[in-house]
Amino acid sequence: MQFLRAILTPLVAAAVLAGQAPLALAQNRGDDTLLEMSQAFRKGDRNKLAQLLPAARGHALEPWAAYWELRARLGEAQPAEIQAFLQRYAGSYQEDRLRNDWLLLLGQRRDWSQFSEQHPHYRMSDDREVRCYALLIDQIKGTATPTVAEDVRGNWYAIRDADDGCTHAARELYGYKKLSALDIWRKARLGVEANRPRVVRNAVEIVSPESLPLLKDVLDAPSQYLV
Repeated sequence: MQFLRAILTPLVAAAVLAGQAPLALAQNRGDDTLLEMSQAFRKGDRNKLAQLLPAARGHALEPWAAYWELRARLGEAQPAEIQAFLQRYAGSYQEDRLRNDWLLLLGQRRDWSQFSEQHPHYRMSDDREVRCYALLIDQIKGTATPTVAEDVRGNWYAIRDADDGCTHAARELYGYKKLSALDIWRKARLGVEANRPRVVRNAVEIVSPESLPLLKDVLDAPSQYLV
């Protein structure tokens, strides 16, 4: 019996390994595909992403492959395609990441209806622009809390680079007289301190659009205005 086991054991092991070899080879090919897709996503090569996506199906990292392909053309994607992705990869990081991207796009389009529909499903809730859009929608609907201005101002001040979400919300709340001119000028000052000209221009445009020509001169040649 021991002699028979000694013969059969290596034969069984060889058979198992032989059966696994095609799987390992396929997985290796999938790894190469994912690497190519990652590089294509960084380059914004949408055609390459679409070409490679079928080869990534079934790979452990398929959600990333599908995310890269759809994210690269999100601006032109149909809502049905986006919903299909969210349902297929429900509960994954990539699902919530794409929802974040979509919410930003919906906010930029001022599509408050779809934004309001998707926002409750957004789990990470860590994007300040998305927060500002949501706060603005509450203000528009008349359901904003008493802290809406403070919340928008805090998120806006915390963003160093130029943005749409919080800048638009601040502009609207300024119109609602929820934010003061001083609040807006403080954002402009933060932009100057951080050397972010677009941030400065966006803030000044809200509170004093007639000053934009002079602001351009100041930003282009600040030394001429130093006393």
